[in-house]
Amino acid sequence: MNNVTVEDKKYLEKTRKAIEKLLSEKTIRAEDGLDQIHSISKYFWENKENMDAIETCQILRENENVANRTNEIIRDVRRLQKALSSPYFGRITFESDLDKKKRDLYIGTKAVIDGEDFYVLDWRSPVATMFFDSKLGDTSYVAPCGKVTGNLSARKQYKIVDGKIKRAIESGLYINDDQLQETLCEASSNKMKNIVSTIQEEQNDIIRDVNNKIIIVQGGAGSGKTAVGLHRLAFLLYQDEKATSQNMLIFSPNNMFSEYISNVLPSLGEDSVMDTTFSDFASSFIKDFDHLETFSELISNYYNGNLTKEEVRLNKFKFSDEYKKALDKYILRISNEVKFKDNLKVCGVTLSKDVLNRRLASYTDMSLQDKIDEVTRLICAACRLDYKKEKENIKKTVKRCIMPTVSSRRLYHEFLISDEFEEASGVRKGIRDNKTLSFPDSIGMLYMNFELFGYPTDTT
Repeated sequence: MNNVTVEDKKYLEKTRKAIEKLLSEKTIRAEDGLDQIHSISKYFWENKENMDAIETCQILRENENVANRTNEIIRDVRRLQKALSSPYFGRITFESDLDKKKRDLYIGTKAVIDGEDFYVLDWRSPVATMFFDSKLGDTSYVAPCGKVTGNLSARKQYKIVDGKIKRAIESGLYINDDQLQETLCEASSNKMKNIVSTIQEEQNDIIRDVNNKIIIVQGGAGSGKTAVGLHRLAFLLYQDEKATSQNMLIFSPNNMFSEYISNVLPSLGEDSVMDTTFSDFASSFIKDFDHLETFSELISNYYNGNLTKEEVRLNKFKFSDEYKKALDKYILRISNEVKFKDNLKVCGVTLSKDVLNRRLASYTDMSLQDKIDEVTRLICAACRLDYKKEKENIKKTVKRCIMPTVSSRRLYHEFLISDEFEEASGVRKGIRDNKTLSFPDSIGMLYMNFELFGYPTDTT
């Protein structure tokens, strides 16, 4: 079973030398970047008294750009340092029908590329799907250019520790149970490990699904739901150029769980993603209550008999599609009622409130945020402003003029006593006090708040 060949050892050494070369080059670039940041900062502090606003802005922007580039290089250095210890975990031998050339392709948690030399391919790349899914023989994978067919003649799995091959196994499609158990035992600790080297076909299908925006993974305790979810997050970060770890958010059940999963993404070559509990997230937007009920408290109150039959019925209703439909109806009505009360003056141009309100009224099926976008475009065109440059400032102006001035608490209370809510639930029951907001209501209020006032985009 342990088939470590001379060729295996030679390729590992060749790859490690390439990594060391890349490390040396990127370390020098990182040091140069840090020196440049220091020089720009020094120049700024020594000359800031003599700078006008435009020059100050240019200097600060240049410093920010250099800092961003340098930080990315430093992240690459850290990834390469990890790769030096264990550059890859698998190899496939594939002959493409396009050129009939047989190639050994090595798969790792992060690509190792030097110029046109691809030493290791990222496990999330299209060609790497064959390592996880394909049987030996005729097979194919989907590349950006289309479907690529060919023959998979070999698959090999490696365990590399501290730059040395501890194990090499020729394998079929599935990892046998003994091997999987050994891997899991070796990975046991107080933190979750990545499972990328033992991903099974069903797990790989979930991780790489690009057809569904929303995926629900069901399974018993210890079945790998969380690990698959985190690996899917790493795949999405790899696939979408616009996606970054800064605009991703993980909801954890508690802080202990956050600690448990904290090293998975870094072990897959990605930066850590911000995580929080839903209750903490909700409390940062809902300020009108002494306490927001957590999901655990909701379950405890239910099983301890602390809820009346009517409260149980309403809680179940507030987790239903009918509840969301009623809330959407209410939100649409509120959105259609907003209007400009006065004429709007922008950059010396006065726009009639009647014209603006007629335009608002024409967007009957749009969300409030989409209406604001369309009115912003109209204003920029009328005032001959660059939409891309000025849209955020104009949006703020529009929001100040048309947004409801009442609190989210008041708006949600009015929903609970509205025709929309009564028609769907059979009751009108508003918020009694500011002490505790139930868990189902916190979801509804948060959703209403984001739909009316905009979803959070700032991750700082």
